[in-house]
This record gives sequence, C-alpha cells and structure tokens, in this order.
Amino acid sequence: MVFRPEPVDAIILCGGRGSRLATVVSNVPKPLALVSGRPFLDYILDHLAASGLVRRAVLAIGHMAERIVAHYAQCRPPLPVSFVHETEPLGTGGALINALPATASDPVLGLNGDSLFRFDVRMLLRHHLDSGAEATLALVIVPDSGRYGSVELSGSRVAALREKNAANRPGPINGGVMVLARKLLERPVTALSVERELLPAAISRGAVQGVVFETAFLDIGLPESFAGAPEFLRSFQDRQ
Repeated sequence: MVFRPEPVDAIILCGGRGSRLATVVSNVPKPLALVSGRPFLDYILDHLAASGLVRRAVLAIGHMAERIVAHYAQCRPPLPVSFVHETEPLGTGGALINALPATASDPVLGLNGDSLFRFDVRMLLRHHLDSGAEATLALVIVPDSGRYGSVELSGSRVAALREKNAANRPGPINGGVMVLARKLLERPVTALSVERELLPAAISRGAVQGVVFETAFLDIGLPESFAGAPEFLRSFQDRQ
C-alpha cells in the first residue's frame, strides 16, 4: 500500500539577529542573505515545494521583519507564505509556539531559516506517524558534530541531545528540520529553546525519533560557511 500523507504546514524560523554573520551580511536578515543572486530562504521554499507535501509556509519573523515581508510582496514564492511577527525575541521553541495558531495541520514541520540539506519530507512524515512520536528530527552526519551539538540515538529513538563542545569528531546532528505534533507546541508563548527546553521532556518519555540523512549540510550562520554556500547550492540544485 502506497503511503499518502496529508500535506502539512511548515513554520520556518526567520527571526534571529544573525550576529555571527553580521560582518559580511548586515543590511538584510540572515534568511535573505544573497547566495548566487537569490535570497537563501528562497532555496528552502523551493525544496519544500518540490516535495509536494507542504501546502504553505508560515515565516516566524522578528529582526528586520519588514525586509522579509517586502521581499515576498514583490515576488511569487513557490508556496503560499504568511507571517507571524515576534514583538520580542522568543528563541527557537518560543517562535514555533507563537506561530502555531497560524497553522492547521497536525503534525507541523519546523525548520531553521539559515540551514539547508536534502531531506525527504515523505520519509520523515511516515516515520513520525508510524512511530507515534511527539517529535521526529531530521539528522545529518557531519565531520565536526561538536560545532553544532550532537544527537545520541538508541535505534531510531533520540536518547539525548548533547551540547556543543570542542570534540572534533563525526556524528549526527539535528539538521534543524523537525516534524512536531501540535500537542508538543500547544502551551503559553514564552521564550525558550527547542533543544534545551522544548524537547528534553519528550526525550525522557521516549517520544522523540530521529531519521538520518546521509547528505551534505549547509549552515550559513558563520562567514566561512556562508562563503561556501554558492558551491553547495550548485551541487544541491544539480541533484534536484
């Protein structure tokens, strides 16, 4: 029997200040940083649209929010987009909670607006629904997991999220793409982190799953990784 999940809504986190990238990108919010002539966020929307399983994107905006609104007022994105403003910084978890009322699907897809890798939305949704998880994380193996904070797995169950450290070793990281049950986000809006405050209780219940994708990963948060973005995206688009 062919698995045919219902299309989901996506929340893309676009509200951060991008302070580490400010030396090279200061006039626009980080998701609008130009890579090969296009805002980085456009590539994320293209990837979601190509899956055929994301019906709309809610952009959680804060820093320089008006730039993001103006950009999508002037161009036609590949998915319908709407905006939820943060009046104060809410962190990754708080931003997802704040944007939840603008979505209708269960589960929802949550993404960072400053990273990209090749992930299979259908595979993520199937694993999430089959496992009955509260959250399913798209994981990527990187050469230096210490830079991002690593993920400890027990089979496909996420056993722990490890903080960033100086260890330079390959391992799985949270790629910043998550399938999330609505019940995990249905709580009062407050500033909190996904990895430090939203997920740990669910992990302790055995309710967080991980799906590993063996693919290249791009995070444009640092000047040196942003410099490599054009080459990454050439390869990424060649494989679309």
